[in-house]
Amino acid sequence: MKSEFYQKLENVLDFFSNGKVYMFGDFEVNRHIMKFLSFNGIKIEGYIVSSVWDRIVLMSHYANKYDFTIYIVDEISTLEEIKIAVHAENYDLALLDAIKSKGAKDIILIEKEICDCCFRTFHPRNRDTFILEIDVCEHCNLKCNNCYHFSQVAEPTFLEPDEFRRDMERMSELSGGLIRKIYLMGGEPLLHPKLNEIIKIARDCFPYTFIQIITNGTLLLTAESAVYGNLYEICVQYNIAISVTEYPVKLDIGRIEELTKSYNVLFWNKLETESIITVETLSNRKEKLMQKATFDLAKQQNPSVSALMCYFAGNCFTLKHGKLATCPVILNIHHFNKAFGENVRVSKDDYIDIHKANTFFELAEFMAKPVPFCGYCDFRNRPHEKWKTSSKTIDEYIES
Repeated sequence: MKSEFYQKLENVLDFFSNGKVYMFGDFEVNRHIMKFLSFNGIKIEGYIVSSVWDRIVLMSHYANKYDFTIYIVDEISTLEEIKIAVHAENYDLALLDAIKSKGAKDIILIEKEICDCCFRTFHPRNRDTFILEIDVCEHCNLKCNNCYHFSQVAEPTFLEPDEFRRDMERMSELSGGLIRKIYLMGGEPLLHPKLNEIIKIARDCFPYTFIQIITNGTLLLTAESAVYGNLYEICVQYNIAISVTEYPVKLDIGRIEELTKSYNVLFWNKLETESIITVETLSNRKEKLMQKATFDLAKQQNPSVSALMCYFAGNCFTLKHGKLATCPVILNIHHFNKAFGENVRVSKDDYIDIHKANTFFELAEFMAKPVPFCGYCDFRNRPHEKWKTSSKTIDEYIES
């Protein structure tokens, strides 16, 4: 069963399936809708404005970027066979009336939810909104069902500090050492025997960025005597925050909070602070519900629709082995293939090599579009499920 939002996206595309397409309204809003349409082979033939002045402004700002004709509504004789689109909340009522007076009947007001999602996904991120995820290690000690990183079936593998430094130095060079956030995660990052080196490299390359370790928390009570040193002292030294994604396992979160507070380490319990879907248990504890990662191994899904449905696309990006991708699935799918004997392919069009990119804008532009791999992600129905231990079978990822 398709989700309501998925159906809305399909309805928008169906509306434009044939005929000439015009748009009107706030161009800064509409241009992200236009990107979504263009990814589906739908070309905007014209843009309708109210006056000569509006046309001059639009031409001066965008004429070299978009291939469409700008029409003043009073100069149009008829719009009877034209399909017209606009953001449902950003348009001039007088202009809409003028458009209707020209015989326009096929007019779609695209809902704010869709417009906002197009902006989030297809608007290139600048440095102060760019979030980077780093898998410190591939495996995990919890073996969660349906992990997006496939850590439950990954062999123990650790990020090499030398390789990490090369990648971080290149990212710093491209961004001027200024991006919003870096998440050190996994797998379970606290398993890394050289976590102290990883932390130092991240901070050396990004002295002003908010850097956070995202952990399941199970190793935090023994982290004062970890093989790499005292985690809390290291976090204080390099100004690193710790965040726990709490699962329904035995975890003394109160003691962990006391421990981090005693060292003055910035700490979050993500279950309490993030806007995530939870369910109340019989013991009145909140448990996180996880959206099932469902794949279409035939790769028959619409990549742009999948991107708009995806939490990761346009939100946070994964860096691994010099490759930057819009989500962790792309750069971790080899674990899935090896564990289940599949051949889900990653092409050179699914990521960008940071060592071949010339500018930060080149990275940002690449991250603001769907990639062919998105065709594997089936968002027609991705239910939220309670956490459980993995069965390590492919059934976790295939629609039942």
